[in-house]
Parts: sequence; C-alpha cells; structure tokens
Amino acid sequence: MTPYKSPVLLQLLDSILPPDLHHLTGDMEEEFHQKKEESGTIRAHLSLWFHVLRSAHWFLFQSLTWNIIMLYNYLKVTWRNIKKHKSFSFINIFGLALSMSVCLLIILFIVDQKSYDRFNSKADQIFRVITDYKSPWSNNSTLYATSPGNLADKLQTNYPSVEQAVHIRGNFGGEVRIGKKTFILKGLYTEPAFFNVFDFELIKGNPETALAKPGNIILTPKTAKKLFGDDDPMGEVITGLGDRDYTVTGVIDPDVKTNFEFESLVSYATLTSDPEAMEKLDNWKESISNSYTYLLLKKGAEPASLEQQFPELIESSYTDPAQKAVLYHFNLQPLTGISLGPALSNEIGWVFPGIVAWFMIGFVVIIILVACFNYISLTVARALNRSKEVGVRKVMGAVRWNVVKQFLTESVIIAI
Repeated sequence: MTPYKSPVLLQLLDSILPPDLHHLTGDMEEEFHQKKEESGTIRAHLSLWFHVLRSAHWFLFQSLTWNIIMLYNYLKVTWRNIKKHKSFSFINIFGLALSMSVCLLIILFIVDQKSYDRFNSKADQIFRVITDYKSPWSNNSTLYATSPGNLADKLQTNYPSVEQAVHIRGNFGGEVRIGKKTFILKGLYTEPAFFNVFDFELIKGNPETALAKPGNIILTPKTAKKLFGDDDPMGEVITGLGDRDYTVTGVIDPDVKTNFEFESLVSYATLTSDPEAMEKLDNWKESISNSYTYLLLKKGAEPASLEQQFPELIESSYTDPAQKAVLYHFNLQPLTGISLGPALSNEIGWVFPGIVAWFMIGFVVIIILVACFNYISLTVARALNRSKEVGVRKVMGAVRWNVVKQFLTESVIIAI
C-alpha cells in the first residue's frame, strides 16, 4: 500500500509550529485525505486552504510565542556557557573585539582620507600639474608635485580647455614682527584666482581683492589669535624679513578637509613685484622645486587630451637645450586623487600615500582572518564537550535546525 504524501502546506506548518502542536497538522492531513477520497483533489485542497487561512492568525501567534520562548532559552544557555567557561569566553570575545576595533579604525581612517578636498563644488574639474623630472643629484626621474613657476600663465593663455589656472608657491615663512613681539609664520603665495578654483571661504575680507596687491596677507583664525589676540586683525600690519610690511586683508576659514597646509596666504603679486623673484619664476629650472599649478578645466574637457599637448609646450618653453633631458613630462593629477594617491616629492602638505593604504587594507584582512581562525579553532575544540548537550536536546525533540539556531545565536551574541 502506497503511503499518503503530506501536502506542502502542511509540511510548512510543521516547520513553523512548536512540536507539541504537530498533532493539529496531523488532524488536518487526515481530514485532507478523507476529503480527497470522498470529493476529489480540488475540493480537498480548497477545504485545507480554508481551514489553514481561518486558523492563520492563531498559527502565527503560536509560532511567534514558540520562537520567543526558544530565543530566551538560547540566550539563557549562552549566558550560562559564557560564565561557566570564563577563559574560553575571554579569549574569544577579547580576540574578536580587538580585531574588529583595529579593522574599523583603519577603515574609518582610509574613508576619512578619501574624503579630502571633496568640499569643492567643482572637485571633479580641478587638477594639479605634476612633473616627471630628473633632479641634478639623481640619475632616475622622480614625480614631483611641483611645476615651473610661470606654467599657469602659459596654460591659461594658450589652452582653451583651461577655464582657470592658479599659481601657488610654498616658500613663504620665517620670523615676523608685530611691534616688539616676534613670531614664526608659515604660508603660501597665491592669487585671487585661488578663490575662483577652490571653495575656501573668507570669514572676513573680499575674496576678489584680498590677494590683489603686493603685501596683502590672509590669516587663519588660529594664526590671527596668535598674532593679535582678541583684537580685530583686519588692516593690521605684520613686518617680515627685509622689513617688508604685510597688511592683513582677510581671515580664511580652514575648517575643511584639505591637503593644503598653511597659516597664511600671501598675495602672489608680492613676488611678481620683485624683479629678482620674477626672474626666478620665469626660469623653469629655478622655480620647479617650489611652485604648484592647479587647473580648473572647462566642463566636459578631457584631461588626457590636454596632457598630449604638454611635450610640445616643454619643447618650446624649456629654452636651455642642456636641461631639456631632465624634464620628461607633465601629468594631470585629479584633486580628489591627491590623498591616497602616488607618493610625490615636494608635496604642498601632508599626504597619505595610496601604497600604504593598500598595505593597511591587507593588514585588516589578515587580522580578521586570524581572529576568525582563532574563534573557529576554539569553538571546534569545545564542540566535542557539548555532544551530550546536543544529544539531550535531540532526545527532547529538537531537530537539526534547532541545534544550528542555538549555536548561531551563541556566535552572534559573542560577536556583539
């Protein structure tokens, strides 16, 4: 005699109802097969669905109650095991906590570095010109973050894809005087176009005129407080090297994530007004070590297309034939690719190299794997000691999935 096959719907109910209610599905199954012999398969299925739907709310309530009871039981057993095996629990919990903490800190640090300079609204259009250059004291070419002092002028004038080019020079600094007090001040030379390219905001001053004239200087709030205390710094005079006077024309908000490091911004016109300094800026060999060129490309302009025109620019502008061989090429580096980018010489500020970030990611993976292997090894070692517990549960009616849920719950609690 061929045994009856239980309907799929009743099999599903068996899986969600507690064991002490399985007799209900047995009664339904018996009635289903009786109805099937008397009225046919279709009527039997319709009758079964009617009874199940009519009792669905009660089934769901019983299933929810049963799951809550079992969850409470799993939690209670887990807590007892943690207290009973203190050394085992400490090694597992401390190992997982330490590894996850280190990994999360490293991941957060890398995510933070990736966010640098993204406050600029046109960050995807801003590029820095970097130089592939062979220095006189090295036989190998090196990538420099710097570029010739007058490169920005040539790119702005001769290349239509460049919407705005800005000069930045990084050698402002030294001892300054205010009255009889002396301070050490560091900063960058730049021009009004700086505020057209980057979204730095002035707390005080006009961005169009604050860097327009020779001797203009902008301070950060921290520097202004260091130099002038609580007094308003606007219009105050700072005396630098060579008794050169600088007038404070603005206070800049530095509270953004950026690779620029400065206490002050000095007008580029301060340099260009000095014939001797101007001569050095026009000399590619003399100015290449401390000048930076940032470009704002027009929307839709292709950086690769502009890079292809650089060899011709070098050929026409690098007038010393004996020195042409030491400057190989210019490349465009995206502003958002500076942090976690390649390690360059003469960086404008502190930059975290991308190669180190990859090593840290590898370190994260190793730590996680070691912690997982440690946890798995200790858990497997204890599994033999828990065979009696598993046997008692199965004798009491637990199925494989119930045991799996118990151990999964323990693992999740330890991880939490």
